[in-house]
Amino acid sequence: REAGALARSLQRAEVPGLAPAGREAQLEAVRRKAVLIGAVVPALAARVGTLARRLTGSTPRHGRLVPAHGDFHAGQLLRVEGSLHLLDLDSICLGTPALDLAEYAAEATGAGLETGMAALEALLEGYGARPGGLDWDLAAAILVRASHPFHRALPAWADRVEGMVAAAETVLAEWSGPA
Repeated sequence: REAGALARSLQRAEVPGLAPAGREAQLEAVRRKAVLIGAVVPALAARVGTLARRLTGSTPRHGRLVPAHGDFHAGQLLRVEGSLHLLDLDSICLGTPALDLAEYAAEATGAGLETGMAALEALLEGYGARPGGLDWDLAAAILVRASHPFHRALPAWADRVEGMVAAAETVLAEWSGPA
């Protein structure tokens, strides 16, 4: 909840000079990761290709852009004297209101879709609203992170990659279209 409130606070901040990183940037990352996943787990090539095409074909308009951390997850937070602070601001940008929430929940989805959804619900409580396009942003963020088990050489990494791809498919299936 506190992380959701922190994301909302960042979005309300005046941060001049930030580069925009709208959904076009997310789509580029989706395409790159789909190619990588298809190369390292050939059995997933068709699924990730289809997922990338579906994300491309259903991209919501992003409307206004707000300050966003750009790599928001639990590992980027530090508690000091009872207050929560953001770390590692090298990806700070102007993003969609849903970007940081989706990034956080996508990272938590590495432990399973239920874990990611529980994290998202807590974030939304602290954030105070459900931003438009959140399911789309979440599906894209999960797919982008789906290669992490391979990059990190985690045990059973191919199964973990497949689990993340399945999670992205599930989230995108719930997406009802452009917001």
